[in-house]
Amino acid sequence: MKDSARYAKIVEWSEVDQVYIGTVPGLFYGGCHGDDELSVFAELCEIVEENIAIYHERGIPLPPATIDGRLAEALLNGDSVIGAFGAEQQNVSTADDEESRRSEGMTRKVAV
Repeated sequence: MKDSARYAKIVEWSEVDQVYIGTVPGLFYGGCHGDDELSVFAELCEIVEENIAIYHERGIPLPPATIDGRLAEALLNGDSVIGAFGAEQQNVSTADDEESRRSEGMTRKVAV
């Protein structure tokens, strides 16, 4: 498995900004945005590869993975959400996160 496959890539629609926003929590701060969901995801994947290359070039260990390979199995079995680091969770966000998302007008498009 490629290192990049170990990190959840999230693309969300922002009602406030009227664009898709792509992030990879746990690997780097920030992300990318644009009008086309697939283009944002493709750009996000490139950014992930670039960031991983920088970690390797500098000899810095990669942060812990946010996906452990069980997502497809969990979805097929109808399991509860599989959260960061493969831990099964009933609620993957805090009240502060929920309030922040509501106030920013963010709608979860893809979540792991």
